[in-house]
Amino acid sequence: MVFGFVTATMVDQTTPSERLVQRHLEPVRRYLVFLGCPTDQLADLVQDTFLAAFAARVPDDERAAGWLCTAARFRLGKLWRARRRTPVDLETADAAWPGFARDDDGDGWLAALRACVEELPPRSRQVVQWRYHDALGLAEIAPRLGLATGGVETLLGRVRRWLRGCVERRLT
Repeated sequence: MVFGFVTATMVDQTTPSERLVQRHLEPVRRYLVFLGCPTDQLADLVQDTFLAAFAARVPDDERAAGWLCTAARFRLGKLWRARRRTPVDLETADAAWPGFARDDDGDGWLAALRACVEELPPRSRQVVQWRYHDALGLAEIAPRLGLATGGVETLLGRVRRWLRGCVERRLT
């Protein structure tokens, strides 16, 4: 600022890379969470996705979101292959993403889901925490609940059906 004057170029001094991150960081993060990204790997995968975008010189335009989501999905698949574990069918989840994201990048769905999870009985809420937040396998959860693996699978199926209905009721 010179002599108290502010020009348009002085106000907007962010680089194209900074604008790309500002505009797409949260949607990419949400997309990875939607696909089932383990929370301990989320920040690394988001960072790797943007580093790849910078290296490829992806412009901040209407195609950037698609490119970033594809790159993020690729990196998540690579992580799962390295761990020899694929808990989600990426193609199915990817096809469901546009309906989830809609105009609000999924804010409405996430708010409804959080409210519905709070309504769950403590045991059901704990199972959801272990499975989806802590990324524990059914075999790891079963002894904690005193159930067989099939019992955990049945319980999770019931909880998911209830959550789906609860979220749909809240959104309509």
